[in-house]
Amino acid sequence: MRAVVSSGLLPSALPALVVLFGAIAWAQPPADGPSDGAAAAEERAPRRRARTARGGRGTRRGARAAEAGDPSSVSVGRHNRGRLVHGAELREGEHLRFKSPDTDHHHGTDELVAALHAAADHVWERLPGARLTVGDLSRPAGGRFRPHRSHQSGRDVDVGFYVVDLEGHPVEASRFMDFGPMGTTRREPSWRFDDARNWALVAHLLTQAEAPVQYMFVSRELRRRLLAEGARQGAEPELLARASEVLYQPPRGGRHRDHFHIRIYCDARDLPRCRDDGPHHPWLRGSSALADAERRGRTGLEDVVEASAWFSAPPSEVAPEVDPERPDGRRTRRAGARRRARRGR
Repeated sequence: MRAVVSSGLLPSALPALVVLFGAIAWAQPPADGPSDGAAAAEERAPRRRARTARGGRGTRRGARAAEAGDPSSVSVGRHNRGRLVHGAELREGEHLRFKSPDTDHHHGTDELVAALHAAADHVWERLPGARLTVGDLSRPAGGRFRPHRSHQSGRDVDVGFYVVDLEGHPVEASRFMDFGPMGTTRREPSWRFDDARNWALVAHLLTQAEAPVQYMFVSRELRRRLLAEGARQGAEPELLARASEVLYQPPRGGRHRDHFHIRIYCDARDLPRCRDDGPHHPWLRGSSALADAERRGRTGLEDVVEASAWFSAPPSEVAPEVDPERPDGRRTRRAGARRRARRGR
């Protein structure tokens, strides 16, 4: 070897040696077992198949849509970041009407569409004469559309309030109407918030099981009216406790003085692609809203008692805060800021 190096033959012989050793390696018989790459692929395959069966990254849709040709709807993602597969189209009917018929924002999950028709029929049967007014649901394939942040995965719907005139006759408005704590609206002084029908709607949605309701966004003042109406009608304490949890004014966004924003939970067949955010109400687990409140050191009916007391008090004690320089009775920004400060917000 020293002679080869000293004579300068190694650099010239190096390419030939590389070719020789490569040919020898290629001629060797393969090993009995699979290569490291093949073994790793075989090890990953069962995990991938299991993930696909659960509806994870291995499939584009949830468990319900795994069957070939299944036309059922699938809600994918969250309410504010999702899409809708095979969305069901809500249609006007004898007891249901659209606020804006000329849009494509009337698609939702099968469960939501069926629940809306059932609720409209129920209210009509109990108190005939008024149709349910429905605004936006989702687009045919879901996704974002203005002016909503949610309404993306087929589980949200805007529903107008039932309205009556001074004689108690139902009124069908061409738009959603703002209502204040006394159940009146400045746009039409002769119109009133229909406590009886709106409570019938809430009670039905909270007792049906096909599309469990997570939220019914509504202003605090109208929430108080609804709870008082339920107590006046002698509703079961469990139902009143559920309504106290579900009726809610969100801290951000609109105050929902002109409509309900209803959101339902994911259907079990759409999991895990459909994503629910909290809260998860205790009655969905077979528990009771009253029992859950007692575990938290409450009775579950504090808000109902407060609402009933508010309506039984003299009007002077419950009148909204008014700027004396504003004879039209409108609240000022300063009054609203003081009220929020007292509530610790």
